[in-house]
Amino acid sequence: MRRSFPREMSSLEQIVAYVREFLAREGLAEAAAHDLDLVLEELFTNLVKYGRGARGDVEISLERGASGVRAQLREFDAEPFDPTQLPEVDVRRPITERRPGGLGVHFVRELTQSFRYDHRDRVGVISIMMKDPSLQFDIRVQAGGRVELTGRLDAAQSERALAIFRSLSGPVTVDCAGLDYISSAGIAVFMDTYRRLSSAGHAFHLANLAPRVRNVLIYAGLDKLLGIE
Repeated sequence: MRRSFPREMSSLEQIVAYVREFLAREGLAEAAAHDLDLVLEELFTNLVKYGRGARGDVEISLERGASGVRAQLREFDAEPFDPTQLPEVDVRRPITERRPGGLGVHFVRELTQSFRYDHRDRVGVISIMMKDPSLQFDIRVQAGGRVELTGRLDAAQSERALAIFRSLSGPVTVDCAGLDYISSAGIAVFMDTYRRLSSAGHAFHLANLAPRVRNVLIYAGLDKLLGIE
């Protein structure tokens, strides 16, 4: 699916509508729209602001493949402008030490599997492959020892999750409402946290489990031990 958009900020509304049309045609969930909207806005805005010598519309193509959604932004009669070469942003630095800008490309890097730029015969092409939202994992620590999990807690994410859980002290309640999947590696994270907290006299509870996640814990014989609410 391919469409051209005028090189101006007012085109962003049309791009959002284009994404919705693509998702509907491909039968993809609305959950995929947010990340795709954000990535396309950041890349398109960069072309409008910083593209040198480019003329005419920006062409955007969207394609669904076996590995996810692929997108390309193509500009014509353009001098090279490679956003993949922009420096990384250290988001851990205090705000007072950070300069404005750079977050757009940072978001693109975080939300895509691949991010590439090609320039030939004065045609610049940005190619991205979006990450599958269903494969992403997030962990958020809230006040009062509450931890929110979303996505898949599998072997690829277990070390990151374990490091965060080991930083917690006191009673912990894990809100699993957004947790879609857990493997034996994810269960090991829960077991490690349970042992550490219980030995210090603190409680560890799991709340709001989806049936498929609950069943995995039952299969492992951990449903009563881990304090499922």
